[in-house]
Amino acid sequence: MTTKQTIVTTNESPLFQVSASFVQHSLPGLSAGKYTVTAQQKIDDDKGASVTNGALPVVSHSFGVEGEKYTLPTRFIHSIYPAAGAQGEFSTALPQIVLKNAVKLPWIRTPYYHQEPQIHTHAYPATNPTGKYDDDKASWLFIMVLSASDFDGTMPRQMVQKGTVADLIPDTMTVRSLGKAAPGKMPATKGYSSFSYVFESGETQPAGTELDPGVGYDGTDPISFIDIPVGLFAKLAPTMQDLRMMSHVRSVRMDNKALADSDVIDPEGEYAVMMANRLPQSLPTSALDNPTPGENPKGANAAMVVSLEYLECALRGYADASYFKSTIQANPKGFVRLVVLTQWEFTSYQDTSFEFVTLLEHLNKRVPDEDDPESTPLDDPLMRLPNPPSYSQPTPAENTVQTMLSLGYVPMNHLTRVPDVTANGAEPIQTVSWYRGPLAPFVVPADADGPLGGSVQNSTVAHMVYSGDALLKFDPDVGLYDTSYAAAWQLGRLMALNDQSFSTAYYQWQRSRVYSLRAAYEMDSVTQPFAPQREVSFAIHELTRTRSGPPTHTLLQSAVSSLVVAAQKGGDNE
Repeated sequence: MTTKQTIVTTNESPLFQVSASFVQHSLPGLSAGKYTVTAQQKIDDDKGASVTNGALPVVSHSFGVEGEKYTLPTRFIHSIYPAAGAQGEFSTALPQIVLKNAVKLPWIRTPYYHQEPQIHTHAYPATNPTGKYDDDKASWLFIMVLSASDFDGTMPRQMVQKGTVADLIPDTMTVRSLGKAAPGKMPATKGYSSFSYVFESGETQPAGTELDPGVGYDGTDPISFIDIPVGLFAKLAPTMQDLRMMSHVRSVRMDNKALADSDVIDPEGEYAVMMANRLPQSLPTSALDNPTPGENPKGANAAMVVSLEYLECALRGYADASYFKSTIQANPKGFVRLVVLTQWEFTSYQDTSFEFVTLLEHLNKRVPDEDDPESTPLDDPLMRLPNPPSYSQPTPAENTVQTMLSLGYVPMNHLTRVPDVTANGAEPIQTVSWYRGPLAPFVVPADADGPLGGSVQNSTVAHMVYSGDALLKFDPDVGLYDTSYAAAWQLGRLMALNDQSFSTAYYQWQRSRVYSLRAAYEMDSVTQPFAPQREVSFAIHELTRTRSGPPTHTLLQSAVSSLVVAAQKGGDNE
């Protein structure tokens, strides 16, 4: 189902004149798994009599549909939130992941172990007679948010184990491994996994049954998994109704996106979005200044994308009797073994300094739109340097420091690229240099010695710069370098080379220029007038005297000498 597209019109900016679509799910043509197509034909004549003496033999064909099951490749991940390694105020944010090129992935498998409800299409009420919508479909993927407090101070990443598909198989069953049946490794009476459905009503299998690891998979395939105690899982697990609402598809216009010139895209892109059902644990502000020694911070969280395939009986809200309830949940050491397809970590603080309004207030050291321009400044501004030091009777060096700081410069450690050749060894020189970013507290005049020859408008007189060292400025009065232009050049170079489309085009251009110059040099060498005859004859003599062979060398020398003479006569005639 697609929601009604809403176009917001404004006179302020065309960026607001956009449309967005939210789709409840994107169902695959066939879910991942094994299928068998059976056909039987019967032919009757126009009077209804059988021509084939009954039905023809049954013809069947089996095939499988592959799909991600144990890992989530990075090529399918468009973005995650909060970002991996991020630190901020995320106490009210549900972690989420956006998938690209895998818009159907959350629905290619199912959490139902026996019989999944059919998806029916319904009509809207009479107010919208043409509109229709589908039943929601539960996703098999789930973002589980964990913290160290869930495991008595142990970080969740330390609870993740490496193994194979056989670690998911109950030890009373077997699994296909390299063409042979191999025993499972998970204790059947204590652990519950995606393969434990074989003990549930309607799917009961005898001991020793060889279980299928999935189309395209083997019992030896590597996986990552985590064991969640049944008590903790009962608190964190979603209900089936939750899984119907925690994933959706977002369709967005791509013509407003920043794209490279070489990119070819559809005008509308679709992304699958999954959200967690648990808010992150956040570290109180007081703990920032008074951390507990030897303990992991309580604001450290791990978001794990786990598989709930066939785990219907273990989810919250499942009311019927089940093997999970009677055996696993009743075991004090019972656990649910979950496949971890991908994971990331972030840290959340209960601190308002990460809020957007607070960040704005600290940019210029004053509250925005404050009536009193001389109001008390805020502490620790983010985009303003501290005021220069004040000296009662400044020395020349102190005057220089005051001047440079007031101009926006800061002293920075500088490790030179070229070593000190006068010293023993080849170690770079450790010094201090001035640096200023692009934001300056004054109008920067055009620099005649700058990289653009004094005018950013007149790029035809641009100086050729081959390295950042060419833009270093030395102040003989102070004895320090100004690295501002050099740092800007190097930063721009690295940003350009980091762009794949630009760096590829630049490499191709560079290679074509090398070939062109080489061809021009070879052509120039061929078309140049011959050197004086004595030089050519001497060279040929040196060539021929070192060789032994028939008199053809003498003939070669004579022929070339004749050509030289002819060329010289032609030059004299000109």
